[in-house]
Parts: sequence; C-alpha cells; structure tokens
Amino acid sequence: MPTNNLISKSLGSIELGSGNGTPDHISPKGSLYTDTSTGTPWVNSTGNASGWEPLLKPGYGEIYLNANAVSTTFSTTNTWVPTNSLSWSNAGFFNGFTQSGTSSSIQVLTGKSGKYIVTLNGSIGNPASNQTYEIGVSVNGATPSNNMYQAATVLFLSPADYRNINVSGYLNLSDSDTISTVVRCTTATVSVNLRHASLTAIKIY
Repeated sequence: MPTNNLISKSLGSIELGSGNGTPDHISPKGSLYTDTSTGTPWVNSTGNASGWEPLLKPGYGEIYLNANAVSTTFSTTNTWVPTNSLSWSNAGFFNGFTQSGTSSSIQVLTGKSGKYIVTLNGSIGNPASNQTYEIGVSVNGATPSNNMYQAATVLFLSPADYRNINVSGYLNLSDSDTISTVVRCTTATVSVNLRHASLTAIKIY
C-alpha cells in the first residue's frame, strides 16, 4: 500500500516521517520513516522515491535434534508425518520465536512477522534400502510449499550409513505462525531415523 497520511519534519539535512503504508515519497538520503500501520521503520538510501529500505527488526530462532534414536514410521506412502514424537532442543537461540517443551514447532511472537530465510538440515539413517525420503518445512501444519522440501533416494549399505538432506528458502511469516519439520517416504510404508537435524529461521525484513 502506498504512503498516505504522511507527516514529516526536517532534522538538519534529513527528514523524520510517519504515515500509513510503504514509503514512496522523495526524501533526502538518510531520512527515516515509520509505517504506523505495521510499526516497520524505513531508511532512504538514495534520496529518491524508490530508495526506501526497511530497517531490520531482529528475529531468529533455532531448534535441533542431536543423536536422536527414535524412528519415524510411515503408515501411508507419500504422506507427510510430523516429528513431534522426537525431542527437539534449543540453546536459547530465540529472538522473536518460542518453543513449547520439546515440540518440533517454533512460533513467531507478536510483532515479529516478516520475511524469513528458513534452513532445515537433516541426516537420515536406518531406513529401508532403495527408498526415496523427503524432509520439509511445514507452516502451521500444512504441506510444505514447493521450495521448502528436498528428497534423497538412497542405497544404504549398513545401518550405520546416513544421508544428508538440506532445505533452504524464504517464507513470509505472520505473528503466531508456526514452522516445523516434517518427513515422508514417497515409495513405501517403512520407517526412517532422523538422526541429526536443525531448523533455523532468520528475519530478512
């Protein structure tokens, strides 16, 4: 939404302004503007109407699995299964997220909505050989979007073999949204051990 209800005051060679909506007005380089409808602060880096950039409001969170020994069973082929039965940990690496107990989900706190880069790294082991496994990032328990899951078809030579799967993409997250790790096997009704994993979200703006 373009700026409306704009109010601005000069402060030396810059301007301080506020209004409703994304800034689209000309201001001197270095000027500051606050969108009062979202609370988002902006800075003008060029002096042009197109030079506005949002100032980062820090938001980040991470949970992880370490040497998990509990397998996830797939009773239906090609169906995403949550990993809430596993004990996810955190090292207090939260600013804008919260985790309930050992849940596989982390939730966006009030005022921390925005665009995030989300990364999921996982190693799978002890599966049935020659099957295709996928891990993905679910938002609010939904099926992962096309950019938020990856697959590996593996031939395991022994139970000690593991295969890494990495997922990375951008998500628009709103207050109270949750993100979590889900897994599936697209080729059989078998099981897999998500041995090590980390789910990380870092706010871009």
